[in-house]
Amino acid sequence: MEAQIARAQRKTPSRHRRSDNTASADDPRALEKQAELLDISKADWNIARRRMRFVKMALASKTGGAQRYASVARKANVSIRVLYRWIERWRRDSTLTSLMPAQRGPKAGNRRLDFERDAIIESVLDDWMSKRV
Repeated sequence: MEAQIARAQRKTPSRHRRSDNTASADDPRALEKQAELLDISKADWNIARRRMRFVKMALASKTGGAQRYASVARKANVSIRVLYRWIERWRRDSTLTSLMPAQRGPKAGNRRLDFERDAIIESVLDDWMSKRV
């Protein structure tokens, strides 16, 4: 068994090999990515694993096409369009994180206003609050 695993690891391209999971202190993006992965809930990991199981089931059969996808979509209790989206995400980035549920709402750090307008609003509010007290 161990010999089979060793052979599989040698055949696996280096970008898919599991690293020692330690981020380099020289690479702040790697540390940030590691922190992001640690923030993912167990429920989200389970959802992604479930999705991956159905994606692999759909891609396992080379024949059947849309009928096969429809069958897998029924088993997953989702529409065929949702299954196609999962497959597309998997084909773009074959990692478990590609199948994570998307977080709703505005992303952290995104602003609806540009900095100039935001500064104007902030100065008006500061001025108004200073006169109010």
